[in-house]
Amino acid sequence: MRVESHRDGPRNRGSSWLLPRVIAAGLAFVVSLQAQDGPWNHRVLLATSEDGLRWTVQPEILAERASVPELFLDPEGRPTILFVDASEAPERLGALRRDHDGSWKRVATNLRGVDPNIVRLEDGSYRAYVKAGLDGTIDVYASEDGLNWTRLGEAFHDPRYPHATDPDVFRTSDEWVMLLSLGPRLLRCTSPDGLRFTTDGTVLELGGSVSDTIAVEGGWRTFFHVNPDPQTGARMRIRSAFTADGRTWQVEEGDRVAPPREGPAALGVADPAPIQLPDGKWLMALKSFIAPLGRGPGPGPLPVGLWGHAVGSATSEDGLNWVREEGVRIAAASVPAAIADGDERVLLYYVQPPSEPGKPETVACAVSTDGFIFRPEASFRIEGLSTLKAVDPSIVRDEEGRFRLYYLASDHPGDPAQGPNPHAIHLAISDDGIRFREVGPVFEYPDLVDPDVFQFRGRWWMFVFSAGRTIIAQSEDGFRFEYLETLPLPGWGTTAPVLLPDGRLRLYAFDQRTPAGNVVRSFVSEDGLGWVPEPGVRLQARPDEQITDPYVIRWRGGYRMYFKTLRPPQVRPPA
Repeated sequence: MRVESHRDGPRNRGSSWLLPRVIAAGLAFVVSLQAQDGPWNHRVLLATSEDGLRWTVQPEILAERASVPELFLDPEGRPTILFVDASEAPERLGALRRDHDGSWKRVATNLRGVDPNIVRLEDGSYRAYVKAGLDGTIDVYASEDGLNWTRLGEAFHDPRYPHATDPDVFRTSDEWVMLLSLGPRLLRCTSPDGLRFTTDGTVLELGGSVSDTIAVEGGWRTFFHVNPDPQTGARMRIRSAFTADGRTWQVEEGDRVAPPREGPAALGVADPAPIQLPDGKWLMALKSFIAPLGRGPGPGPLPVGLWGHAVGSATSEDGLNWVREEGVRIAAASVPAAIADGDERVLLYYVQPPSEPGKPETVACAVSTDGFIFRPEASFRIEGLSTLKAVDPSIVRDEEGRFRLYYLASDHPGDPAQGPNPHAIHLAISDDGIRFREVGPVFEYPDLVDPDVFQFRGRWWMFVFSAGRTIIAQSEDGFRFEYLETLPLPGWGTTAPVLLPDGRLRLYAFDQRTPAGNVVRSFVSEDGLGWVPEPGVRLQARPDEQITDPYVIRWRGGYRMYFKTLRPPQVRPPA
């Protein structure tokens, strides 16, 4: 049972408690499917190419609430990405590195600023150029490994260009060149040593900005993104221009990277960061968008509703002592439920917002081979879905190895929690956890939301929220449940418990009564009906967020927890 579901109605304390604070602050928020843009609405992905001209966007999301990636090879030849990390406040720079086995992992960096650009020097060391303030200042740093940096000083500042952003630095035979973004144009700056740049005011009109330049045969290729065209409906895309001398450019025909029709990059591609690998192939880090771009100018308040929810994670060796992992696993996602398919993969089911105006929110699935980086599964579907919406997922594997997905089914066009009674929990079954077929309703009762189903001592159990309390229903086969009684844990939101080696159940629950800075605690039971609290706190929310829906699974000898996190709306400063 998860009271804090994906909705913003009366049952969702995680959202409704914010409204008085927002009003008191004199802020007006419009609940819209189109979120205002900013790093909190971006994600980092990869594209691959054989020749550096024709690129294919890969479906794997490397980081959510992440922007302006910069890709380079570390001293061991491992692709490394620095990016603006907006998963926590305040925004800062994060880093990812691809290990030799192909997996991407978070690594630490002390580089400060935003909009990073990395240059490798002839001696193997690195320079980083970053935007260092709100007045167009660009700082330069030095590093031996690309992660640990020492500031060298101010590389560029010109009072005429207080809005300069996104440095792009490369070295020709004559000089160092820095391209800075001025809206959709590029300002050309030069330097004799790469440490201090000046400009004569030359502005490049290539049709786009936020560039990244790389050496190619005969000169340099500059990749840049082109803004969306509201007249044609075209979305952001990446193009290129060639220069033989770093002074004049020729825009090359066609798009280098176009947004695919579906998948995590479908809303547009921007902020290119290409490299050529030692084997001659090409790799590009780029950004796309979590929610559709707003029509208003500049960044605005964080959206409420599903766009403001995210799935985070924590790990534990014993199920009692937990370490929260950095960032978010999936942004714009709510009510997570996970299952481990052996130790090979984690399947994470969650509620995602509508893909476009007029469509309903729906359950989705993402897959991970390390439990940390998740790839949305485009093939996920529920065939034969008999209602408008399938939300609030719960996933179980039965004795035959099939995946059973239980969910709240609703035809109500608005908040499913407000739909006419009785509410219904439906079941869909799958052999692979991706392609499901609906079986039909398994439990009907007034005001149901957020079911959690599990097996214990030869019976199927359901903990599900109804009218301010958690109720228990049971079934012999998981196909038809009957009401049993009320769960005796008022004020605590629960998920499916974990079976312990001694045969007891451990239930992870979140404090529903504390809107921000709340805690996750655990309870144990011999019979699934009476619950005893365990000492201590399992997980503590930050002072400005609420944690809900702590779904725990066993994974590779330990435990992983996936939970929903929600923060109050914040007004972003002008970019």
